[in-house]
Amino acid sequence: MRIANTLASFFMDENLKVREAQAVGTSEFLDSELEKTRKTLEEREKQLAEYRSQHMGGLPDEIETNLRTLDRLQQQITIKNETLTQARNALNLLQAQIAQSNEMASQTMTDPFSSMDFGEDSLGSSEDEQKLASAQKEYEALLLKYTDKHPDARKIKKIIEKLTTSIEENKAKAAAESEAESGEPSEINEIETQMPNFAAMQQGAQVKQISTEIQKIESDIANLEEQMKQYQTRVEDTPKRELELQSLQRDYANIQSVFNSLLDRKLEAELSVNMEKSRRASSSGYWTMQGCLNAPYPPM
Repeated sequence: MRIANTLASFFMDENLKVREAQAVGTSEFLDSELEKTRKTLEEREKQLAEYRSQHMGGLPDEIETNLRTLDRLQQQITIKNETLTQARNALNLLQAQIAQSNEMASQTMTDPFSSMDFGEDSLGSSEDEQKLASAQKEYEALLLKYTDKHPDARKIKKIIEKLTTSIEENKAKAAAESEAESGEPSEINEIETQMPNFAAMQQGAQVKQISTEIQKIESDIANLEEQMKQYQTRVEDTPKRELELQSLQRDYANIQSVFNSLLDRKLEAELSVNMEKSRRASSSGYWTMQGCLNAPYPPM
């Protein structure tokens, strides 16, 4: 009976050792796989975070914000364009007033000397003034449609500059001839020298101010349009970003599911190891007790 009990105890103990070793091996294997999966999961988390940081502002959950920003920028551009149109109209009106004032001043200065004969130079000056007035009107009409950078506007502006120079030269020549004949300075020259045109100076300052304002408005519009392009690109790329983000999130979710499954199995394996150790300890105690019970009584 002792031999049978010993053999049974031996086989049971060996069986428990094998089962315990298997449980420990499974636990170690799951531990290794769990560590690998944890590293992969951390890499996917890093990739997902980098993607969100790289495409911040163009992610699918920001589409509504981008659309509202586009609407706001469009409204600002509309307001700026209206302000620009008003400024250009004011500039054109002011330039027309300056041209009209110059024409009136020219007529006022030349009327007292209308009876005087300046010869062919005077006739040429009168023709140039008529051409200048016609060119200025045409230039003003062009500015109502285009900017001063338009090729036609530039061409007319050059003609105006040439005519203005020619008229001034003719006036200076006529004044010099008059002065040479009379031996006294020309009255026109004296009036122009002694009485500066303050109205023209004020209008010139206004033209400069309005021109500066127009340049600033044009710069603001260019900046707003550049911002609109950026937000339009974000909105147009949103479907692409959504697909890419879904792919990254799906990979992350799959790896996380594997990680959770391995973690559950790891806990089960550790529980199994503990159970096998407990069974082995219980079995050893049981067979030890059986050996004591089956031992012969000592002689009396």
